[in-house]
Amino acid sequence: MPEIINKVFAVRDAPDGERYYSPVSMLRIYQTNAIYALIKTDRLMRITENEVLADKDSEPFTEQYVFDRLFDAIFANTQKGKSLDMFDRITQKTTSMF
Repeated sequence: MPEIINKVFAVRDAPDGERYYSPVSMLRIYQTNAIYALIKTDRLMRITENEVLADKDSEPFTEQYVFDRLFDAIFANTQKGKSLDMFDRITQKTTSMF
């Protein structure tokens, strides 16, 4: 199965016609979409509203918590001094944009 993945390119429709994407490009696209879904503006606004409306005694879920956990998950191997594989590098490059 791994040999075939290097020979198969996904086809996606684009406004200017079909485009062929390598498996690595598809992974990057799906990762980017998943990460951006976590930090969409409307989601962050709901978190902020919840934080503002929360009781003083409670510990509400915060934007800072979301970004801290996301950073820790993405850069865990780097912080531990481990070598990165291709997928870790792609994820870190994707998230360095925000």
